[in-house]
Amino acid sequence: MKTVFRAIMMTFSMLLIVTAFNLSMSNTLQGKFTVEITVTGDDNGLPLKDTKVILASKESFWDIDLKYTGADGIARLEARYGGNYEIILYHAYYRRVFKDFKINKYGDMKNFSLSFVLERQFSETQLSKQDRQVNITVKGKDYDGSIKPLRGATVYCPGTVVTTDANGKAIFKHGYPLTTLIYFSATAPGYVPKEDGIMVGTKPAMIYEPDPLEIILEKEPLTKTQLKVLVLDYKTDKPIEGASVSLDFKKPIKINGQTKTMWSADITDAAGYADFTDATERAILVEYINTNDFAVTVSKDKYKKTQSDIPKELLTPSVETRIYTVWLTPEEVNPRTDRPFVGTWEQPYHGGKSTLTINASGSGTSEALGTGLTNGQPSKEVGTISQGVVDGQTLTCHWESTYSDGDKTITRGGTLTLTLNGDTLTATGTVDPESIKEKWNVGKYASRAKSGGTSTYTRAIKELKEPGLALFTILR
Repeated sequence: MKTVFRAIMMTFSMLLIVTAFNLSMSNTLQGKFTVEITVTGDDNGLPLKDTKVILASKESFWDIDLKYTGADGIARLEARYGGNYEIILYHAYYRRVFKDFKINKYGDMKNFSLSFVLERQFSETQLSKQDRQVNITVKGKDYDGSIKPLRGATVYCPGTVVTTDANGKAIFKHGYPLTTLIYFSATAPGYVPKEDGIMVGTKPAMIYEPDPLEIILEKEPLTKTQLKVLVLDYKTDKPIEGASVSLDFKKPIKINGQTKTMWSADITDAAGYADFTDATERAILVEYINTNDFAVTVSKDKYKKTQSDIPKELLTPSVETRIYTVWLTPEEVNPRTDRPFVGTWEQPYHGGKSTLTINASGSGTSEALGTGLTNGQPSKEVGTISQGVVDGQTLTCHWESTYSDGDKTITRGGTLTLTLNGDTLTATGTVDPESIKEKWNVGKYASRAKSGGTSTYTRAIKELKEPGLALFTILR
């Protein structure tokens, strides 16, 4: 129906004068271009106040601006991205006008001026008898797809403005004759403005019943990142305040004629966060997210500077705030040679499972846990390793362990040699006889718990935390 409306309206005459002028403006993504519209009437040549002017992109449905002309007949509108637009002018007493308009998004021209002359259609006397009514309902569609009535939405009607009640309802009374095309625009904070129209008397069952009109507004699109970078000390896992964090382009990009390798930067607060959310000017704009890759660079006195690529999915505009975590290594800490051994390792153990955990400490610590059956009795062994020394693919540690079942408890210690081969760890233990302590609940007998042996573990959980390696979570 709207296409038919526009075809009808385009048959009316109009005068268009287009000039352009280039003023100094900030080349930011939003408010990138200004379009000044001047409107006069063909009956007296005077400026037309209260003409509704819409500038709507044909490429991005959220790139839309709506203004009313003032007493000087002028309205100033903003275009965000450039490209192909449609200009729509509507006055209560004049014929509606459509005009295609193109903005070169890559050009230097940022400001435009256009003039329109509208053709008179109705007199004030013709419309003074307000004997008809439009029942308007405005609803909002949220990011999750849910739709609900919008209280306080503004509806621009021919010659007046109404506001919706708690149920999203508003009433417009008018005197337009049957089959007249009249248009309405609805706006609400956080939603994209939308226009819709009716042909008077064609929707209700009886021609003099109120015309119903429902307008559903879409949420404004998310156009910036919701990102915070958390910087932690690698040794202590505590937040680092005062670290410099920058979001860098992987490929240089031109902005305002200047080549840039960094989008923005921030300093971490007391909680260790650098803020790159929508509420700050440091938020990455979607235009750059779609055309480039980014890295995070972090530096701080007495720490090693680090840079890591940030996953694209973290930069996608979202409702939630994404947290990207980076660990900084103190300068005095030597690169860790035991990193390949760090993690959790497992093997079967007498019908149960034995677990060996190697931690990320200066010498390396571990804990072995297992349950199983020995001589038909439940058994348990708990131990620790310490004083780890790495030589290539071998980690040699001091080992202590306590074994217990229904018959006995034996504590012993010695040397544990761990040999790494990919995700397989071979453990060879020797027992120091002088370390053995025994407690028996039955008569003493020979036990393998007092001797060493060899067993093979496989990696169960890979340790993720590395100096300069970043992980991310989502805060809802």
